[in-house]
Amino acid sequence: MLLSVGNIKEKSIIEYLLQGIIDMALEKTGEQHEILKKMPEFKHDSGWGSAWVYNNEISLIKSPKPIFEEKEKLFSLTNYLLNSKWFLIHARKASPGYEVKTENVHPFVVDFKGTPVVFAHNGEVKKSFLETMPEPKNFVLTGTTDSERFFYYLLEKLESPKNINKPNVEIILNSIPETEYSGLNFFLATPEKVLVNVMHSKRPKYFTMKKTIVNGAIIISSEKFTIPNATWEEIPNHTLLELQVNNLP
Repeated sequence: MLLSVGNIKEKSIIEYLLQGIIDMALEKTGEQHEILKKMPEFKHDSGWGSAWVYNNEISLIKSPKPIFEEKEKLFSLTNYLLNSKWFLIHARKASPGYEVKTENVHPFVVDFKGTPVVFAHNGEVKKSFLETMPEPKNFVLTGTTDSERFFYYLLEKLESPKNINKPNVEIILNSIPETEYSGLNFFLATPEKVLVNVMHSKRPKYFTMKKTIVNGAIIISSEKFTIPNATWEEIPNHTLLELQVNNLP
């Protein structure tokens, strides 16, 4: 997963970010984690998607093909992302039992009582927890993933878009036992703000997210990759960040 919050005005920086998500999908950033030790051929090859905001409107693109097979299509977004106050990109690795198809590709975007909300997730919500969730009343599942189901669970717990903030989301997350997920790393975004959650119960090298600042923009990523003059730092487990974008130039 990759997120940028803040207007990036240099095309070359956007291109470094786009190449970074491709390198992450191919596991070519140089980072080593627990899954690679067991599966050296591991890749995020189950589709990709991107969402971005401009003039308070959210745009979305999704594909069931591996992101590294659609570099030209990804890089065609460069001019749109240059004008965006935030954008995110997700390269999916399907959990066992979840089909590779467009409807299961992240991010997910829904209208939440008049506010568009975007969600991208890395990790797995255990079936034992999914079975305790009530069926969504206000949303229709487009795919079959645990991620989309958890997204609607969060929104229905929050009840209103005005409740999308760090204190309210923390209450929900703190009620979920660690035994019910492997990772709950996610971006939850509206046109005005982005919440970034880092929360995992296993494989810390794989799930630990990283953060850097480039030309005033906050970059959050699953893995470190090359950006000129960027210094990366790890985001501690059980961290929820709220990033406001309404006052950005």
